[in-house]
Amino acid sequence: MKRRGLFALLAAAMLVTGMAGALAEETGSCETHSWSNGVCAVCGYACGHQWQAATCTEPKTCEVCGETEGSALGHSWQDATCTTPRTCSVCNVTEGGTLPHSWNDGTCSECGASCPGHDYQQTGSTSETSYEKWNDTQHNKKVAYYKTMTCSVCGYSVQEFDHEETELQNHAWEDGKCTSCGYVCQHPFKLLTYNDNKSWEEELPSVPENESTHTDYYIIHDVFDCACGLEFKPPEEPNSAAGKAHTFDGNDVCTACGYKKGDIVCDHVWTDATCTTPKTCSICGVTEGEALGHDWKDATCTEPKTCGVCGEAEGEAKGHSWQEATCTTPKTCSVCNVTEGGTLPHSWSDGVCSDCGAACPGHDYRQTGSTSETSYEKWNDTQHNKKVAYYKTMTCSVCGYSVQEFDHEETELQNHAWEDGKCTSCGYVCQHPFKLLTYNDNKSWEEELPSVPENESTHTDYYIIHDVFDCACGLEFKPPEEPNSAAGKAHTFDGNDVCTACGYKKGDIVCDHVWTDATCTTPKTCSICGVTEGEALGHDWKDATCTAPKTCGRCGVTEGEAKGHSWKDATCTEPKTCEVCGETEGSALGHSWQDATCTTPRTCSVCNVTEGGTLPHSWNDGTCSECGASCPGHDYQQTGSTSETSYEKWNDTQH
Repeated sequence: MKRRGLFALLAAAMLVTGMAGALAEETGSCETHSWSNGVCAVCGYACGHQWQAATCTEPKTCEVCGETEGSALGHSWQDATCTTPRTCSVCNVTEGGTLPHSWNDGTCSECGASCPGHDYQQTGSTSETSYEKWNDTQHNKKVAYYKTMTCSVCGYSVQEFDHEETELQNHAWEDGKCTSCGYVCQHPFKLLTYNDNKSWEEELPSVPENESTHTDYYIIHDVFDCACGLEFKPPEEPNSAAGKAHTFDGNDVCTACGYKKGDIVCDHVWTDATCTTPKTCSICGVTEGEALGHDWKDATCTEPKTCGVCGEAEGEAKGHSWQEATCTTPKTCSVCNVTEGGTLPHSWSDGVCSDCGAACPGHDYRQTGSTSETSYEKWNDTQHNKKVAYYKTMTCSVCGYSVQEFDHEETELQNHAWEDGKCTSCGYVCQHPFKLLTYNDNKSWEEELPSVPENESTHTDYYIIHDVFDCACGLEFKPPEEPNSAAGKAHTFDGNDVCTACGYKKGDIVCDHVWTDATCTTPKTCSICGVTEGEALGHDWKDATCTAPKTCGRCGVTEGEAKGHSWKDATCTEPKTCEVCGETEGSALGHSWQDATCTTPRTCSVCNVTEGGTLPHSWNDGTCSECGASCPGHDYQQTGSTSETSYEKWNDTQH
């Protein structure tokens, strides 16, 4: 059996040795290989390679020896949009920033986002002119002025009414019509007829009784005084055929003078048809055709129903349907979108607008005041240490959010301000250093500790008194000249062991109590004999802050530790800031600018804010050598001239 055991041990040892040799062959003899091209430069071991697949930035790589094979795959870029920067679809790495929104009427045509809040700035002005007919010589000119208000964020523009100006003007006449308001002169006139004396007289014409005689009638405007400047004069002799007999044709028209039976002859001066009147002779009033009729335009918020031809109005303007202004939009008409005034201020509460939920875009703290907190440290029976911590009240000029920022601390060693044995500043209660006096047989006070009388049948009164003539608090306790008129007489005890003569109770030490107020940890206590009454007040805890632990507002004792700041990392424009108390540390990081190109403006690689515009393209044969863009449309201008010479054979002597 012993031999078999020995053989078994020998076989096991050989097996272990063989495995170790095989392992050494498989991994080499070095504890740490020095790899070079997949082979250990020390032991010559060739790596079996555990390949890690190639990525966008790294080629196929052995995790053991670091040898690489092939090249990195390279990024598969997806173009940047107005919501996402240029992004690799494989590894999700980004490059550059987002594109600017393509704003159209306040909405991005690419992603559908609305402008986060219109910031209207005046970018221009317009005016509309209208005329009111006044009389035959004047009209009232009205000019309404509007401000063009454009959002600095999205470029959306609205017209905002500014003011109106009116001016009474004379008509600007041309051919009897005002070139400004279109009013047609009515030409005040008188009627003239040609009499037998071959002169004009003022009388109304009538149809001739004897139509066989050429007596011509003319109705003429005598408008020498007409404001419009038109002038109509009667002819010196109206008709060469006057006084001769008519020769009528089959249509009752005189072939000599053109007079038709029953007509009044008139050299018509026509005025154009209007909305309410047909084409009309301004001399005789005869009409032709029909009135044009009004070309009505519907009433708007600011104008009544109005004829587009003559300007006549009917009814009243509809008036604006106002939607009240908010902190993101000004007062706006829901019909015509005209705005009035600006947006309302945000209703800030703790840095957030309670109306729209917007956060303060960036706290701009300014000192608006200061506060202080005073505390006391007990020093000794005569002094305390006064500590005053000063804080700056820092208020955001944007949203009004306020925080207290520690400024500095001042300390001062002061004497206690005693009143009835208690410091009115720090609350410390004087301990009254004292000595104990007893009244002896000689009827005088002596310094010895009192004890319960051995013979309680005798009136020997005991008093414990503070001898505090030298006490810093100023309280003074003097023993009475004679403590009790019953001294030396026998006690007369009742059923409660109390002397009916002097009030002494068996076993008691008589004390004139001097009470000190209860504190957070001790009840109301006699400073002479130490007896207590009631309970301790308990601490008045104030919660821990970022910089101070949980603290009793009464005695100043602390518990635990300060919470510490909840820091929000610094950004490009804001320093490291505590989200609880607003305290800052260090400075803003500042932007990490990437230079502008011909496709993107100068851009911060951290926060994607942009500055300025894109660079001009580097054109070469109509293509940008930087971004590969083609010219959007050639606009050829002559910049010079060249020539090419060719020859045509002409004959044997010339070409």
